[in-house]
Amino acid sequence: MNIDHLKRFDDVYGLPMGDQAVRLVASIASLHACMLGPYSQIYRVGGDEIVIVWPPLPVADVRHRAEAIRTAIESVGPGITMTVVTAQALSSDEPDILLARLRSLMAVTKSGGRNRSVLELGIQG
Repeated sequence: MNIDHLKRFDDVYGLPMGDQAVRLVASIASLHACMLGPYSQIYRVGGDEIVIVWPPLPVADVRHRAEAIRTAIESVGPGITMTVVTAQALSSDEPDILLARLRSLMAVTKSGGRNRSVLELGIQG
């Protein structure tokens, strides 16, 4: 997940509000992750990047959860939106390989527009 235009948000509202926005987004994401049980984990991997590791889920559930997080964040206040991408970890994926795939998918996704959720092609369900 990537907070859309966080730098612009910081410039308009100030860094303390930007930090609050990041904490708010992380709280919402964490709440959604907790709904999937104790095996979900959430990580902040960059200034505006958050990764949730979920247990294996059917594609429809992944799509639903990703969109639910995006719309929940969009509804909390002006100027806070998320671009959400999802990918299925392969058994051979090391964490840095999976993160690289996610970042690549995020770059492609954002080039086509922000404030949306996209599943990696080839995800199994």
